[in-house]
Amino acid sequence: MFRLTLIALFVGLALAASAPAKTPAQRVVSLSPTATEDLFAIGAGKQVVAADQDSDYPKTAPRTKLSGLTPNAEAIVGLHPDLVVVSFDANHVVEALHKAKIRVVVEPSAPSLADAYGQIEQLGRLTGHVAGAKALVAGMKKRIAALVASAPRKSLSVYDELSQDYYSATSKTFGSVGGASAYPCTRAPSAASQSASQLPLKPV
Repeated sequence: MFRLTLIALFVGLALAASAPAKTPAQRVVSLSPTATEDLFAIGAGKQVVAADQDSDYPKTAPRTKLSGLTPNAEAIVGLHPDLVVVSFDANHVVEALHKAKIRVVVEPSAPSLADAYGQIEQLGRLTGHVAGAKALVAGMKKRIAALVASAPRKSLSVYDELSQDYYSATSKTFGSVGGASAYPCTRAPSAASQSASQLPLKPV
């Protein structure tokens, strides 16, 4: 019985996380350039009443003097938003806005594409643009897959000069990304005998 209750609870939470917000936000303040771009891309641009000073794309975004790095909770509250999107909790702005009964969503820098897709879909649910968010994510996945498929499969030779005395990285450095050093050792031919432009590098 206990196990069934837990399963029902997890299913309910999953459905709630994937369902659209009961009341889509109509006055959004974005203090994250990434979120601003995502909101416009999913079709929620008209619901964005203010964006931070670093939100320079798209050009139609309502850019203001608000800062996402040093947010002013009082200034944000004065805009009467029903949703605020931030990339991190600077100046304890989340707590301050919660006290003002304003919904806040923290969307940090996405460490992976899956996280980026999740953030886009979350904004879609919160603003009532679920279909737009899904379409955007699908388009991104398609374009990225096409780029990966078109990338050359051959290994590349790389010369990475780390210092003025021609100390360079080795093939072990590039092994994790599929590249190889142009030299098997950690030092290229002496600079005393030839300049960098004369070194016998393999084409990249």
